[in-house]
Amino acid sequence: MIKKIVLIVLAAFSFVLLAGCNKEKASAVESASDRKIEEVQEQWSEKELAEYLSSSGKWCIDETSLYDSYSSDGKFASWHDGKGEAAMGTWKAVSPATVEIEFNTGKIEKISITEIASDSFVWNGHRAKAEDSKISNGLKKKIPLFKNLDLSSLKENGGASEKYYIYPETIEKRVCTDDGSSLNYREEPMNGTKLGKFEDGMHLYITKRTFEKYTVDGLTDHWYYAVSYADIEPFGGWVFGGYLKDYDSLSEGNGDGKVDLKLLIGLWEDDSLLLDIDDENFFLRMKESEGFGGRWSLRNGNKLFVDNIQIYDEDPWSVEYEITECGEDSLVLVRTEDNWKIELWRREGK
Repeated sequence: MIKKIVLIVLAAFSFVLLAGCNKEKASAVESASDRKIEEVQEQWSEKELAEYLSSSGKWCIDETSLYDSYSSDGKFASWHDGKGEAAMGTWKAVSPATVEIEFNTGKIEKISITEIASDSFVWNGHRAKAEDSKISNGLKKKIPLFKNLDLSSLKENGGASEKYYIYPETIEKRVCTDDGSSLNYREEPMNGTKLGKFEDGMHLYITKRTFEKYTVDGLTDHWYYAVSYADIEPFGGWVFGGYLKDYDSLSEGNGDGKVDLKLLIGLWEDDSLLLDIDDENFFLRMKESEGFGGRWSLRNGNKLFVDNIQIYDEDPWSVEYEITECGEDSLVLVRTEDNWKIELWRREGK
């Protein structure tokens, strides 16, 4: 009997000892992670982030023609190369991994940095690459600290954000509602505050999505973080994926009243006009003369809406055309406001 009691006591003691070891091991791992974070916080503050961002005069966003600039005197600019459009404002680093931008319009935006390398960084799902970096050697030595570190722990007030799947490269989609109505975009998925609306057919850039799928109006899909560049300043938020379609598959042709985007894009002309439509921009001019251009979106299947048009110092304006024909070699547009009809044929080459 005594032998049995001794064995029970030894087994219990072994269990307690093993549990204590596991607890110490988990605590050691957690402490190592905490030390790593503390090490970064000691060596990488708002000052280092500000020096890093101002080390390059131009940061190219997602390998497009969009550029950002963070000057050392606190001035911020975002522009499309060669188009003369710029969003201006001021910026400041408010945490080791967060920047606050105040645009001249009064709008304030915060960007969260989730990855830093010597010549690029990732913010809100976008990758910005330096074109003329002059980063100091001292700063370069600190950057490897960020490898495999969750920077959410470095956000303001130490608050960690909800995790989403971030696309390695930005994907493109278009709004496609059942009845041509607009689509709300929100501050957060599902029940977040409504920030605005995307029009049906709008061209969107998707940077991240929820891991979980949700059911809305009988449709099941992820929520996506979408940005539109239909204005000088990009705008966007979270939208439900049930009302989005891939950019190049909005429709298969004109049979259902919708326009095939692959046919629409290209260079068109008649005897006096030249029209150039690419993935984002619409530019119409008289041959051998000036014209106008802006960003376009397709609404209600066959309405070509062009906005953010600005000529010289005039206020921005917009125009809408109904596409009555779009084929391999012919395009017919009717301007909504006055029924002015333009019959064009495809021009090969630029």
